[in-house]
This record gives sequence, structure tokens and C-alpha cells, in this order.
Amino acid sequence: MTPQPLERDRERILQIVERLLEQTRSERIQWQPSSTSSYIYSTTASSVTVGCVDNDDSFPYDITVFNRSGNAVAHLRFMGNDKLADEVEELYRLAGRSHLQVDETLDSLLGELDDEPPF
Repeated sequence: MTPQPLERDRERILQIVERLLEQTRSERIQWQPSSTSSYIYSTTASSVTVGCVDNDDSFPYDITVFNRSGNAVAHLRFMGNDKLADEVEELYRLAGRSHLQVDETLDSLLGELDDEPPF
């Protein structure tokens, strides 16, 4: 069971969301699937998941932080009207794209099509 977040935990999780979003947008981090509707990013000392609660790719979304041992240490649920809710939704979508390597696949295909000799 995840402990109830303190206000300062909440503020730090919001900062983590902003940084994850920035680094995901710039493709500096890669996400992996964690479950059917959840993605995980891991560091050497911790990991974080972003997931869709109802498996419908819509609000609510959860952010959960895990320690090195894999124990959940902080958790926030984002509804559509919460602070940074739009950012969490974007993070979820970008994490999915990261896992599927959408941009790399499309760029690779475009490159291969440019390299094809004409018939």
C-alpha cells in the first residue's frame, strides 16, 4: 500500500512530472510497458510509472514512484481538472509512443523509401 502523500510529496511529484515530460518530449528517456495501460521509466535508484486507471486511455491517470526495492513510495491520481492534468495525459501518450518507437519507425521507413531505386 502506498502511503498517503504529504503536501511536499505532492509538489515534488508535480516537479517530477514536469521533468519527465520535458525529457520524454526531447527523447532523452525511454519508457517501457509496465502493464496493459501503464508505462515505466527506471533509473538506478528509483522508477516511476504513468498509467491509465480505467484502461481506456483517458482520465484518471496515476503517477507512482517506486524506491530501489520496488516499493511504491508516492502516488498521485490525476483527474481532468487537476493541476498538470493535461501534462500527465501528454506524458502518458508520449510514454506509449516511446515504448512503441513510433518516431524512429516512421523516420526509418521514410529513409528507406527515399533510398529505394526507381523502377
